[in-house]
Amino acid sequence: MFHGRTGHGVERLAGTAPPQPPSYYSYSAAGPLGDIMRAIAPRSRDIGVIGLGIGSTGCYALPGQSWTFYELDGLVEDLAGHSGLFHSLTECAPQAKVVLGDGRLNLENEKAGLYDILVLDAFSSDAIPIHLLTREGFATYVHALKPHGALAIHIANRHFDLAPIIARIAPGAGLAAYERSFSPPPGTDLRSPLPRAGWSWRAIRRI
Repeated sequence: MFHGRTGHGVERLAGTAPPQPPSYYSYSAAGPLGDIMRAIAPRSRDIGVIGLGIGSTGCYALPGQSWTFYELDGLVEDLAGHSGLFHSLTECAPQAKVVLGDGRLNLENEKAGLYDILVLDAFSSDAIPIHLLTREGFATYVHALKPHGALAIHIANRHFDLAPIIARIAPGAGLAAYERSFSPPPGTDLRSPLPRAGWSWRAIRRI
């Protein structure tokens, strides 16, 4: 699935069942989101994700967990969950809830301390909507996290170096920030949909 010039989801036509998350969602030992999920998800119950794509992150769902996706575009939900073209959401996290509308605004209406992990993975083509990376946005994410919860932010893009911005905002929001970058080696099947940019995730944990 492409949005603008950027791939927002891919599945193998012949692969495992349920699907495994590829590209920058990879289970690979080198994949940044895989690192985060292996470290935190097994002891987490409630996971929220801003940005659905084809539902690749849902393939980290474990039995007994509750997953909620916040997605702006109803067409994306249709592609991920109802078109039959992609199967990550329907096979990996069939009980996941999808909340349509602006993710940040919908989170503001949620109760406090809802999530163990909140994943920020919202893109318009290859740019993160800037209102998601403001001090006010981070206040919303902290409000939504449980004590000692974690915020994982996908910051790879062609245009901006977002890590310094997050590093400046995080301490004021009561967060400790860590960056994990990875560029897949040539010839692997972990090719990033963001040419030349590689993968970069910022994992943030409440203090």
